Amino acid sequence: MPTLVAMAVAHDFRNRTGAAHFMALDSFFAHLGLIAACVLATRLADAKYPAGNGRATR
Repeated sequence: MPTLVAMAVAHDFRNRTGAAHFMALDSFFAHLGLIAACVLATRLADAKYPAGNGRATR
């Protein structure tokens, strides 16, 4: 969740120009890639261990 907030608030690429615009935009997409990687890892882990396989959960 903090990554989503950082994407929306901290990377104000919409109001910048020149090199600052591209640096903020790059950081924005880096956070987007981080979120996508975490979602993908979670989905792959869930596919590997489906519910009801006897594995202990907390």
